[in-house]
Amino acid sequence: MAKETFNDWIQRVKEYMQTDEKLQAAGFIVEVIGDGNLNDVHRVIEQDVERKSVIVKHAPPYIKCLGPEYPLSAVRSEIEYEALCWFDEIAQGSVPKPYHKDTANHSFLMEDLRGYEVMKKQLVRGHLNLDAGRQIVRYLIRIHKHTTEKELGREKFDQLKQAFENTEMVSLTRDFIFTYPFLRDHPTNQCSPEVADCLALIYDNDELLRNASDLRSIFLEKKDCLLHGDLHTGSIMTKDQDAKMIDLEFSFVGPLGFDLGVLLANYIFSYHAHRIDMQNKNSSCTKFHDKVRHAMSDAISDYFGDAELRLPSDDLTSLGREVVGFAGCELIRRIVGAAHVEDLDGNPAAEIECLKLGVNLILGYKDVNFVSAPDLMAVFGLR
Repeated sequence: MAKETFNDWIQRVKEYMQTDEKLQAAGFIVEVIGDGNLNDVHRVIEQDVERKSVIVKHAPPYIKCLGPEYPLSAVRSEIEYEALCWFDEIAQGSVPKPYHKDTANHSFLMEDLRGYEVMKKQLVRGHLNLDAGRQIVRYLIRIHKHTTEKELGREKFDQLKQAFENTEMVSLTRDFIFTYPFLRDHPTNQCSPEVADCLALIYDNDELLRNASDLRSIFLEKKDCLLHGDLHTGSIMTKDQDAKMIDLEFSFVGPLGFDLGVLLANYIFSYHAHRIDMQNKNSSCTKFHDKVRHAMSDAISDYFGDAELRLPSDDLTSLGREVVGFAGCELIRRIVGAAHVEDLDGNPAAEIECLKLGVNLILGYKDVNFVSAPDLMAVFGLR
């Protein structure tokens, strides 16, 4: 008998992927993996010497971490699969390879990233491969550049916008990044007691609240290119110098600066967490926070270096302002909003540093008139 190829094996998995029970009855091993808030993620393994494996991702019609009383359209599964296909075609290797979509069951099959680890977990324990960080930014540059109206033409770009309208997920981002964190006493907001003493910096500052509202409008109205839509360091997996983006269910056509702004904010969490932890311990070990600062400088240099070659001066200035403003909103929402970050657990001093920086970025984003890496690093307080 001819040896079964991986593609043949995928065809067999497709026949039984509707439920774990069907997969197990067909002789596959099924492992529950991931701790995501929205979706079910399982690894399917063949019981053979090669131990072939694939990931099944399923979107229930509600927010998984909250339960059925919090409905959420399962169409997000189709959006994510289509985003994987676009990203893989434009920047091969940037995401797990998509294999098959089961629209009826809101599930899809994709490459199993065995041996890879979530970047967030690496950062928390003080590990960062700078080459992997640069690779993610190179992928972003490629995807953003090749999904603009200029690149695609009006008709195809209009089709792209329609395909990735992604109304419910965009609304979640609108609410949980740009709206709820800026409403005093909103029931979804939460923060440490130390941060609670600083909340007047947000809620007693009319200019900041106006600027946050303006950034929300930019997020909702600008249609520049296809975005990942939720590019924090928990949405990146790395193995040595290789990196891939995961969790593309928030993908939509939006403002060019959003992905980079979110990514830089999440580097900032790690930077201040390790800097303050080192100060508290009076550590003489290698300064990991300096490595994170290096990663941020690389990201800004690479992204803006490419943008400078193709964007008019005014558009370049707008991009710089958006990156700064969106980073500020991400910083604040992770400190006072519903979803916090592991980097800052038990480190209120770092939380307050990030909160104050977020406030300053939102207040000052309209004044940004430069896009060099040193200048933007200075805006972030990281010369």
